[in-house]
Amino acid sequence: MQRFIESSVETGTSYDLTTSAAVAAALGITDDAALELKVTNYSRLIADICNRPFVTQTVTESFRISSYEQSRTELKLNCWPVQEIISITENDSVIAPADYEFNKENGLVWRTARDWWGFCSGLTEVVYVSGYDLPEGAPMPLAMAVAELIRAAQFTSGRDPAIRSVQHGDRQVTYGDFYNRFGLQGSNGGLPPNVGGLIDPYRRLVWGG
Repeated sequence: MQRFIESSVETGTSYDLTTSAAVAAALGITDDAALELKVTNYSRLIADICNRPFVTQTVTESFRISSYEQSRTELKLNCWPVQEIISITENDSVIAPADYEFNKENGLVWRTARDWWGFCSGLTEVVYVSGYDLPEGAPMPLAMAVAELIRAAQFTSGRDPAIRSVQHGDRQVTYGDFYNRFGLQGSNGGLPPNVGGLIDPYRRLVWGG
């Protein structure tokens, strides 16, 4: 089966996984004028590392099912969570909402009509809304991860000349060697281990090339 996203339009107004006020309250910050920018930058970094957008999007995704596969019992949408499915079209025929169901959290969608047990060969197009209503709707672990990255930067600022870097795509975060000095280093690409544990369940794995 071939799958491809024909279009993806961001409709959310914020990328932030938490608010500067929430971080300030959690960490006791009272005098950081750049806190709001830090929240945005770390939120984007986490989205990049997880290889998925968290901002609300309207996505058009197509699946080309070969005749050798026969019917597929379910399809896995690329962007999740799925807030709403706008439409599903199978070989130019619109599938009625009563004839399919979907799992919001993992993006699985399947046929329910009695005369069909799956999606047939040909082209199936799904238009849906994905992502979270940020920042209020972000999962708590992701919000905590942003705060923990900011906490790590506070711990290391001006205290240790050794600098480590976390880079993913065109985004980079640098911080001191606090975690190494206290034996807390992990295998999350330079991320503090507690942050890696918070975001791991939200990573999207990509197999193959």
